[in-house]
Amino acid sequence: MQHTRISELYVRFKAETATQLPENQFSTFVIFFPALLVVMADGEIDDDEWFYVENLAEFMARAHYEDSPNEDLRGSHTQVFLKEIEKIIPLLNHWESPFLDTLAAVLFDNPEYKEDIVELLEVFADSSEGTSDTEKERIEFIANRLELDLE
Repeated sequence: MQHTRISELYVRFKAETATQLPENQFSTFVIFFPALLVVMADGEIDDDEWFYVENLAEFMARAHYEDSPNEDLRGSHTQVFLKEIEKIIPLLNHWESPFLDTLAAVLFDNPEYKEDIVELLEVFADSSEGTSDTEKERIEFIANRLELDLE
């Protein structure tokens, strides 16, 4: 998905993090970013939650390579997304607002993606042992920020 705000964030993100993602894959990273915030709702990632981070990276790779017969290609891109997630985790406080602001602009112009974002939030919140109160609060915050309908 091409969007001016994603392009602007990409330039900044690339300059500050030396990301290996091309811009089209970075846009996927932006779309999936709220799910990472839910996984990180308690501020830490334990071993159980790391499993969900790996799943998140795989979901991102599938968004680009779902139809690819080359599973090695999909696997290598899963690793690229995973490395980007590892890089951003200690920097979440710095990047949260720019990512959410960018995503809000994208969703304003493309409201058809809102339902997908809600689904991602719910899947990753519920994938552990149900949705915790902390995760619910985080989802509500994200939903308000992105003007998502949780009903």
